Amino acid sequence: MIPVYEPWLTDLEREYARKAVESGWISSTGPYIDRFEDEFAKYIGTKYAVATNNGTSACHLALLAAGIGPGDEVIIPNITFIATANAVRYLGATPVIVDICGDSWNMDLDNLPITSKTKAIFCVHLMGNPCDYERLEEIRRRYNILVIEDACEALGASYKDKKVGSWFDAASFSFYGNKTITTGEGGMVTTNNLDIYRKLKLYKGQGQTDRYFHPVVGYNYRMTNVAAAIGCAQLERIDTILAEKARVYCRYKKNLANMRYQYVPNGYTHGYWMVACSGIGRLASINDLSFDTRPMFKPLTSMPPYADLYESAKYPISYNISDACIMLPSYPTLSNEQIDSICRETLERLDLDWGKLQKEMKDELVYQVLNKRHKFNGYS
Repeated sequence: MIPVYEPWLTDLEREYARKAVESGWISSTGPYIDRFEDEFAKYIGTKYAVATNNGTSACHLALLAAGIGPGDEVIIPNITFIATANAVRYLGATPVIVDICGDSWNMDLDNLPITSKTKAIFCVHLMGNPCDYERLEEIRRRYNILVIEDACEALGASYKDKKVGSWFDAASFSFYGNKTITTGEGGMVTTNNLDIYRKLKLYKGQGQTDRYFHPVVGYNYRMTNVAAAIGCAQLERIDTILAEKARVYCRYKKNLANMRYQYVPNGYTHGYWMVACSGIGRLASINDLSFDTRPMFKPLTSMPPYADLYESAKYPISYNISDACIMLPSYPTLSNEQIDSICRETLERLDLDWGKLQKEMKDELVYQVLNKRHKFNGYS
């Protein structure tokens, strides 16, 4: 079976990992950690980058270092991996969930419930598609609130040639095995704010300032030198990885041209993390495919930790996109022949007649909602 994702590891990753092991520096200190942080900050275009042990800890640290705490409200989208919401809850803050837009599948910035308790917007660049930066900056200035980027899926994405993760107060990244670059597990927080940077360094290392002196309650969120070594090798190859992922994405869009994909406005560059199509959700119910798939994230408001706080009827686009979408194999070494085979099997197994499909889409409600709320003109 063709997997939905597999990391692209080469002799360079093996060489760097071997050097880290042979040096004896295998825990949370060592030269590869500093190197990875420095080179990552340079790539993103920020002054600082702080490595962590996973993407969830990166989300938590970014919010913590920015000053989020009990009583604060943090606005998040309904469609995202649950770590976005959990990181807010870890701090005793309240996640305020909003619906997504039907074209970009990102947070609906025109309907934000901003109150006197709103401390931050935690924007998610879903699947690697950047949020509307100009609109975010306008909202940030008008209400004097923080904007933190959940860029865990968006490494390499950009707006006006400026990388995602460099625009606002802080940003979190993930290096899980299915991410654009991987360290197995791992994460990173980027920022241009010196105060936030200092807090990131403090809190990720058990709150220690001097040997065995801890002025605050901290966390053990440190990355290992071995993981950082793999990250350095992956980062050296990131342009090649992104080029291959763009090839995969474009091949799917050519073969499955009648499907619907995220809209990417002019000036924005998608990060191509995962290829997600709307219109083939039924594929998830077929058990004997020759390739693996993943469903779209389920709405946060459908999950027990959050469902009791929100009415699902207020999030029609989230529920329809979640039901209609599926993620297809998206790793950079996927061959054109494999993609063609996946697309051919998709069409055959769903027995799609395009003329009939367009008239009788099972998710026709998506179109109705989009036309009404977002003046929808079609997907790119």
